[in-house]
Amino acid sequence: MIPCSIPLSDGAFQSQDSGSYTLAHHTVKVRRSGQITDIHLLLDMERAGEVCDTGFDVDEMVPCDSNGEMQSSSMIAPEVPQLRHRFFDRYQSVEAFNLRSLPNEMITALRFFEHEKSGKPSLNWGEVDMMKLGQYIISMCAAIKDVFENESRLLWLSTPCYILGDIHGNYRDLVCFEKALWRVGPHLTPANFLFLGDYVDRGDYGIEVVSYLFAQKLQATGKFFLLRGNHEVRDIQKMFTFHQECIRKFGERLGTNVWNAVNEVFDCMPVAAIVDKKIFCI
Repeated sequence: MIPCSIPLSDGAFQSQDSGSYTLAHHTVKVRRSGQITDIHLLLDMERAGEVCDTGFDVDEMVPCDSNGEMQSSSMIAPEVPQLRHRFFDRYQSVEAFNLRSLPNEMITALRFFEHEKSGKPSLNWGEVDMMKLGQYIISMCAAIKDVFENESRLLWLSTPCYILGDIHGNYRDLVCFEKALWRVGPHLTPANFLFLGDYVDRGDYGIEVVSYLFAQKLQATGKFFLLRGNHEVRDIQKMFTFHQECIRKFGERLGTNVWNAVNEVFDCMPVAAIVDKKIFCI
C-alpha cells in the first residue's frame, strides 16, 4: 500500500511520506506449499492486452521468457543509460525467480534431498552423482564469496527481522523455519532474516544446511544475512564433525576441496549485526 501516492508518467509513484516507488515489473504464481510455479512479466501481459497500460514504454523494453531470461539484448539502446539502468533493476528482481539460476537449481536439488521418493528415504541424496553435486557446491561458494566480501563486517539491519540460530547441521529445523517464516521465499516475505552462525558440526547435514543458506543468500542478498560463528573455523570443525562429513559424502579429495571452498566463504562472513541501532547480535 502506498499512502498519498501520485502516479507519474514514467510508471513510478511519488509518495508524500516515503519517497519514490516503482511499479512492479512482474507477477508471480505461488502454490499453497510455497513453491513458485510461474512468473509473468507485466510488459508481455500489456502487449497481449491482458492488463491496462503499465506506464512503461513496452517498445523500448527487452522481452524476457517465462523464466525471466532475456530473449535478446539488441533492443537495449547503449546511448540511453537511464533506460539500461531501469531495465536491469527489474531484471535483477526477475532473476530471483529464474528456476535455472545457480541458487534456484541448488534449492531444487535440496527439495529432492528433503522429500521421500519411491525407494529413497527423506534427507537422503539417493542416486544423485555426489561428484557433480560437490563441484556444484564449489561453484556456488565461488559466487557467494564475492557477495560476502562486499558486505561490512558489522551489519546494520532494521526490523522486521527474524534472528535465528544455532542450526548445527540440523536440516529438519531449517525446513521448519522456512515453512513458518519464509514459505514463499525470502524475496516475497516482508522481513529480514539474520542467522547467528554455527551452521555446521554436531548434526549430520552441515553441508546441506550451508548449501541452502548460501543459495538463499545469493538470490536474496538484501534479505538473508549470515554471521560467522565459532564453528565456522577450520580447527573447530576438525575437532567436531564437519570436516569428516565432507570427506564421508564426497570422498577424500573432493571432500577436502568442498570443505576448503566452504571455509573460504566463512572467512569473508560478517561477525556481528546491530538491529534498529538497539539489538547487538553476535
